[in-house]
Amino acid sequence: MMAQTARLERQIHKQTAQRISAKIEAAIQSSRKMLEWADDWDEEGSKKFEAATWKRAVQWLRATARAFHRLQGVWIEPPRILPGPEGSIDIHWKHAGRELLVNFPENAAEPVEYYGRGSASDVIKGKLDSAQASAWVLVWLKK
Repeated sequence: MMAQTARLERQIHKQTAQRISAKIEAAIQSSRKMLEWADDWDEEGSKKFEAATWKRAVQWLRATARAFHRLQGVWIEPPRILPGPEGSIDIHWKHAGRELLVNFPENAAEPVEYYGRGSASDVIKGKLDSAQASAWVLVWLKK
């Protein structure tokens, strides 16, 4: 009986860990349309977006949102998922006078960069590993 209960608890935990906020998932699915845009989609010579870049960005977003949820017990509001320069993808949050921008370059060998601003003296910037959840940046955003 104990083994069966433990197995059920592990299964529930695994299912919970795989869930994502419906609002975040809706933002992700809405951003998928960028993958349909051809070269010069903005009539300024911008290149089309690669599926691999988009997947890397949304995988990081899902992992980071889940990690934040585990830490804080609430879901972060969904970000805007936007076209960035030179085939990159931006994930952008605004919250209570703070904002955070995370840029995923087309070239996976290049670092993911982030920039956050709350006030003139409250700025964070640097590089992230897109293969790792970065809940701490969302904790910074919500402080």
